[in-house]
Amino acid sequence: MLGTASLLFAQAVPAPTCLQITTAPPRGGAPNAIGSSLSQGTNGYGLGPIEHWHGTGVVATSTHNGATGMPVALFLGSPMTGFMNLPIGSLDLNLTLPVTTIYDGIGIFTAPNPGVVAPIVVPYGLPAMPTGMYFYAQGVTIDPTSPVMATMTARNDIGQQNTVTTPLGAPRMAPYVGVTVTPVPPSTSALFPYARDSICPNNGQAASGPGMHNGTLFSALGANFNATIGGATTATVNGIAVDILAVRPNEILFSLLPSHVPTIAGPMIITSTGGTYTPSADQMESWVFCTPSNIGMEVSGGGYGGTASNIPSGMFAAPGGHQAVIGQKNAPGEVDYYKAVGVTPGTAMKVFAGEIDLVSGQILTQCSGLPPTPAALCYTPAGQPNSQQWYYPNQLQDTWLHHGQGSATAPFIGSFIVDQDDGGPGTCSFAGASGIPGTATQPALDPDGPFIATGTDWIVLDDFPNPTAGAYPYTYIVITHW
Repeated sequence: MLGTASLLFAQAVPAPTCLQITTAPPRGGAPNAIGSSLSQGTNGYGLGPIEHWHGTGVVATSTHNGATGMPVALFLGSPMTGFMNLPIGSLDLNLTLPVTTIYDGIGIFTAPNPGVVAPIVVPYGLPAMPTGMYFYAQGVTIDPTSPVMATMTARNDIGQQNTVTTPLGAPRMAPYVGVTVTPVPPSTSALFPYARDSICPNNGQAASGPGMHNGTLFSALGANFNATIGGATTATVNGIAVDILAVRPNEILFSLLPSHVPTIAGPMIITSTGGTYTPSADQMESWVFCTPSNIGMEVSGGGYGGTASNIPSGMFAAPGGHQAVIGQKNAPGEVDYYKAVGVTPGTAMKVFAGEIDLVSGQILTQCSGLPPTPAALCYTPAGQPNSQQWYYPNQLQDTWLHHGQGSATAPFIGSFIVDQDDGGPGTCSFAGASGIPGTATQPALDPDGPFIATGTDWIVLDDFPNPTAGAYPYTYIVITHW
């Protein structure tokens, strides 16, 4: 029945973009009301509109629930969230474009059919079509419990994933392995075009618990995600399962959980019907970073050398927890020191340092557009380890991440206890991330161990002057947990 209207409303799935960090999942129009709902089988996602994906050519089932024996109506149209706000709910179909009546027990557009009452189950066959969204359905229910005697259901967006002519292989994530990516300048707007980054946003806050989705909504872009079977596609970040909100053929929407907070960051591994996608630890495009809700700023002019004024760059407060600071490297040779004095000796400290684009909120990777000399080399299956987080000058990275000692008021210059050797994108820019799989920029040093607190601790970002390393200033973020 719905298949006859498919050509009226066929619409390709648009390529997603990477938006600025958001703290809430998207809501499109009215959700299902209590006692008045519409669903297309069991595999529904979202909070209204509700997305349903089916395999092409299958028979699906539309179920319209409401007060038993009360008239119901169902319509297909072009989607427009909030087209009209009515006392019975948000109309999310565009009435200026063609609307198809599937059944009408109320008499909204046709003579009422008294036999169409809740609950009603309508099987229908999907045509053989390419992957895409094809139907946009919304229902009305006579509801004696409502003050206005009627309620609208959520809009249901019904799509199909063609797994017949394009069987699902192992999932992939952009930028795709083996594909040459031309570096582009850091963003000047809040949008990143697909598929420059594969996690959008790639950093943000964890939700308060499973199913809450009240933290940052992350989007992983890719291909071969099985959207037709609920639970067929799962993912982890740093080995811990994420809380998936929705699966689309080319996108996974998910939240981090409290268990991700102490791990700070890690690569996203995706398992779907066709296999498992496991990136190299060097492929920072697959990384997700958990950042605290409050991020400090470097003290103006802080640091040693360069144009800095030999004062500490800032501090991380004891006893610890999840903290972050944003700073800036102003000139070659600048060394930034962050006080962490007072941490209980013997405590394992996890620290990440990486470049960040404040306009978009993205933690940058070289494949995402750092202007290095020589030209950026993205990760390839041959194992080329030059997808650098910091500028890549062939021999040394510009910034090394160190664990230093000092007094309560100042660091001891040169007193480095442990260093991660370079600022590369793998575990070398991340102290205490020994659980991250795969190789990293300096395989001989991986897995990197933690920084072990002494009680007089300083976190040091040591900049090595290199005239071929690219432009200054640049902005970085340091994330800690202990």
